[in-house]
This record gives sequence, structure tokens and C-alpha cells, in this order.
Amino acid sequence: MGLHCTKRLFCIVAYLLPYGCPHTPSYLYLSVIASYLFPEVSKIHVIKGISVVFDFVLAFFVFRCVRLKYSTPRMNLMPALAACAVLLAPTVILNSAMWGQSDAIYTSFLIACLYFLLAGRQVAAFIAFGMGFSVKLQQSF
Repeated sequence: MGLHCTKRLFCIVAYLLPYGCPHTPSYLYLSVIASYLFPEVSKIHVIKGISVVFDFVLAFFVFRCVRLKYSTPRMNLMPALAACAVLLAPTVILNSAMWGQSDAIYTSFLIACLYFLLAGRQVAAFIAFGMGFSVKLQQSF
């Protein structure tokens, strides 16, 4: 790990510390990777952008879960409506885009876990659950 990488990690952590920094190291690493990918973007927009990206991941896995239930041609629109309902919910928009909270990250991993369990893919479900747990310990409650 070079000096530049250490400095970037220190800047992200120093930015989050006044706010209490309740995040696990995996979220901080994700923040550093995102700040490397978009160096010209401010730190607050990088943090909010991570959550917004995971809003779309959450909507994708909601789409997949609902498509498992409603796979008939007559109910073909139901999965898209469910994904749009999740993506356009005021709480999701306020939580990620406005406040920059990371709840969409672990929630998307939990919904991915649910999808993989419904699809009969237990190993992928436990990996998704573990990834969600590594982002925020709150999902165990």
C-alpha cells in the first residue's frame, strides 16, 4: 500500500469521523475504491453515489424475486412495477441520495440472499448474507 493510497484512506476516514463513522472497514474500502475511480468528485458525492448505486442493485434483486413468483405472460409487468416501486420510494430516495446513508447496501445484499434462497442457490445466498453482514452489522437484528 503506497503513501498515496494511505493518504486517500486517511482522507475518507477523516471525513467520516466527525459524523461518528459507524461503518465497518469493508464500507471504508468501498469508499476508497470509489474515490479512486472518481477523483474529481467531492467526498460527500462519492459516499452518496455508493448508496445510490446500491439502490439500483436493490431494485434489480427485487425485480428478480418478484419475477420468480410472477413468471406468467399475463403478469409480465409485475416485476418491473415492483422494482420501480422500490427505486422510487421516498424513503429510499431520501435515505441514499439526500442523507447518504448506507442502508441500501446491506439491504440489497439481504434481498440478494432472499433471491438466492428462493432460487435454490444456498452457497450464493450465504455469500450474499456474509457480504451484507460485512458492510453493516445491523442486519443481524
